[in-house]
Amino acid sequence: MLGPTDLPWAVTGERCAILEKPAKDRTAGGLYVPDTAKERYYSGRLLDAGLQARDKLFDNGYEIGDEVEFGRYSGLREAWDHIVDWGKATPQTPDDAFDWKFDKEGSNTAMNRYTCAKTGAVRVVESVIVLNVDDLLASVQLAERLRAGKMSLKRGVTSEGKTQHYIERSA
Repeated sequence: MLGPTDLPWAVTGERCAILEKPAKDRTAGGLYVPDTAKERYYSGRLLDAGLQARDKLFDNGYEIGDEVEFGRYSGLREAWDHIVDWGKATPQTPDDAFDWKFDKEGSNTAMNRYTCAKTGAVRVVESVIVLNVDDLLASVQLAERLRAGKMSLKRGVTSEGKTQHYIERSA
C-alpha cells in the first residue's frame, strides 16, 4: 500500500500529474447538490512533472504544489490509492490485515475515503489528472509571486529578431 505522498507511477516527458479539486457539495444557500448535477472543476494541485515538463514549468514560473487551472478536455483521469494515516498499523502490514469500511462523511466527488476498523488507518482513493504541460492555463500562486515582485514578466528579442516574453526571478 502506498504512503501519503507516494505516487504509483513516475510522470515522464512533458506530462504533469494534478490532484483534482472536488466539486462543491452544497449551493451558496446550503442546498445539497446531487452527484449528477455537480460541475467538475478544471483545477487542482500540481503534484509531479516529467523532466521536460519541469523545464517548461520553470520557464513559465510554475512550481510543484501550485494550484493550477487546466483545459476542459485535457488529460487522463487516474485513481491514486494510498494510505494517509497508518493508525496503529505499520507500513509492512499486509493488505489482508486491514478491514476497510467506506467513510461517506469523509468522501467527496474527487475522493473516496476508507477507515480500517481494526487499526484506525485511513486510506484514500483520489482522482489524479495526468496531462500535457502545455494544457496548463493558469496558477493562483504564480499570480501571487508576480504581484509580490518575486518574479516579473520581461520582453526580449531572440537572435532571429523575434519578440519573446519570459519570466525573470528576483534574487
